[in-house]
Amino acid sequence: MENKPSTELVPPKNDLKVGLVIFSILDEILKYRDSQGMPEKWNRYYQLRRNNHWKNKAAATVSLVSANLLGSHHVKTVNTLTDNNPTFDATIVGKIDDEEQLRTVIRLCEHWWNDQEQQHVLEESVSEGEINGTTVEKVSFNLDLEYPYGEVETETLSLFNFGWYPVKAKKLQKCEATLHFWPMSLREARRRWPDCADKLVADDEYIKAINDQRNELTGANKGEQGFITKISNVIKNLIASKGINSESNQETVVVEAWVKDYSKDKDGNNLYTGNIRRIQCGCCGNVVFSDENNPSINPLLAKKAANTYLYDKFPFSVTQSVTDPTCMTGMPDFEQLEGMNIEINKTISQMTLVKDKASTPKFINPKDSGVHNDDLTNYPGILNPTDSFKAQALKYVDPMKIDPHMMTVLEIYKDFFFMVAGTFDMESAQTPGQNVIAYKAIAAVLENAARMLKGKTRNYSKMIRERGRMYLSHVQNWYTEERWISFSDETGSNQAMPIKGEELILPIKLTVVNGSTMPRSQIQRREEALAVADKGHIDSEELLKALDWPDYMNVVKRMQAGPLGSFFDKLMGVGVPEELIQYFQELSQMKDTKEVDRAVKSGDVSIFPEVIQSMMGDQPEPQGDPGMEAEAQLKGAQAQKTIAEMELIREKVLTERVMQLVKTKGVDFDEEKLRILRAQVVSEMEAKGRELDNKTVETEAKAKALTTSDKSKVPGPYREKGLKSNNQE
Repeated sequence: MENKPSTELVPPKNDLKVGLVIFSILDEILKYRDSQGMPEKWNRYYQLRRNNHWKNKAAATVSLVSANLLGSHHVKTVNTLTDNNPTFDATIVGKIDDEEQLRTVIRLCEHWWNDQEQQHVLEESVSEGEINGTTVEKVSFNLDLEYPYGEVETETLSLFNFGWYPVKAKKLQKCEATLHFWPMSLREARRRWPDCADKLVADDEYIKAINDQRNELTGANKGEQGFITKISNVIKNLIASKGINSESNQETVVVEAWVKDYSKDKDGNNLYTGNIRRIQCGCCGNVVFSDENNPSINPLLAKKAANTYLYDKFPFSVTQSVTDPTCMTGMPDFEQLEGMNIEINKTISQMTLVKDKASTPKFINPKDSGVHNDDLTNYPGILNPTDSFKAQALKYVDPMKIDPHMMTVLEIYKDFFFMVAGTFDMESAQTPGQNVIAYKAIAAVLENAARMLKGKTRNYSKMIRERGRMYLSHVQNWYTEERWISFSDETGSNQAMPIKGEELILPIKLTVVNGSTMPRSQIQRREEALAVADKGHIDSEELLKALDWPDYMNVVKRMQAGPLGSFFDKLMGVGVPEELIQYFQELSQMKDTKEVDRAVKSGDVSIFPEVIQSMMGDQPEPQGDPGMEAEAQLKGAQAQKTIAEMELIREKVLTERVMQLVKTKGVDFDEEKLRILRAQVVSEMEAKGRELDNKTVETEAKAKALTTSDKSKVPGPYREKGLKSNNQE
């Protein structure tokens, strides 16, 4: 029975023809794009961007000037399309238990965009797309990044190093294979694949077939290149004569092919996850470095991984600058504007030629003037013509004059250039006679520019959306360890949270708001915010946010706290109870004393002593140790006895002073009355002393009894039996 013909593009694994088939696909890709003249166009566009507009400029005998309006247009377009970070969003396509997971995905993407400098990669991709009309991105999980865990990496690939099969396909994900090929030094190839080191050889033919001349176009002129080439050849000969290995500078072409393979095993299951197979080979297909299953999918998550984006997709995206529905490559702006820029260059060069000739006019010296040509210098001196008539013939030839129509033609070319390019200068928004541009005029210019770039904006937003989805797919598959991300919460403060890839496998789709990377007029936004705030439609927080005020959240807090807010913070810092601070804050919000009186009478506000009393009443009485209380009572009794003795001595001193005063004054008091009075005083003092002695004895007895009772108890934990709890609910 004859074997059925294979339906797969590439032979099975371990077949000797695998690498040869991959390179045959590469041959077909290179031949097709050569037939379309693509490499020549890409090299030419790169020359134009580098302001190398004239061909054979070195052989020209006149000054050739270039006004690189193409470069200016390229810079404006790239800066406009990458002015802001994209705004991510997520769409639910199934059941989610907690919407917080949705916010986590958005925070994760924003963290990755800032942490891995994705805005810079976006600028590279847009720059590549605006030069060649098409840009290619590759998103993969690189274990060499963020050691030891690895990180998702986005690469901008040149069209010189990327192709697809079939060559006339219009959609990348519908292709049978995508090829990423690039030159690699033999030294690096042997390091990466040591098992194949002996088989690796240099490959100059395919490097020439790729036809990437951009590095050569930025080098020295031909004369210098020839001199440098001679020196390099001499050095190579010297190295070879010394027997030194010079293969370190030699290169070989490495091809990474992502192929759709629908092969099945004996049980009828797909042999490759998502029918995606990756093959790496080199040396014209004679060496296969690796042939493996879909590396975008974690084999340990076979079932769950089916819900990730890259399960059945190539990890590439191809984006057109201006959409061309007939092919996968787009239409570059340089193709439309090159001819106009060349005409501008020719006009400026012609004007420069006239200027150069006018700056060096010829001098008329008749042969019979009697003046030698050597005497005609720019230095001060005397000339002696033969007669006055011949002297009048000594003069400069009238210089060439620039035709004023050339300036008109130049302005016409310039206007046509910007009209075709769809870009506008900011001067078009300036009011004549004024140096200030109104924010409404700026907004109108930005709106007009956004409208002209609408197609580009949609295409690049789709590219960012695919990049984000591929990133999320790699996270879901390869973030096997817990990682931390940072984000800003609603109050503007930085927060951190852990994430794990498997927990993010959710029925959601990541999206990007179209036009979110476009510039927004901050002047217009601030003017509108001030106008809306004056009408009372937004609060102070929203106004400060629109004004981009630094640390606006703390400003809002201080405004809400009022003029005494900082003072209350200081009171709290020194330990003033929170109840008192709230009481003071409530009083500070009242307008005058009349309002305070009305609030006190109505009972809405308590008077200060009542507040203090309520605070003191709420505090529970401290419960001390009985032994300590007895000791305190004993010390108190002794103190009272001491005080009584001091009072007795004081009374005696007073009596003595009274006697001295009576004697000194010489006043004749009735001695009998004095004796009676002294006897009463002494009797009262003795009675008080006896009473204090009795109290002291009684107190000492009680304290001694309590102390004896405490010592008789067995030491142990505090017993609460028989006690009543004073805890309150």
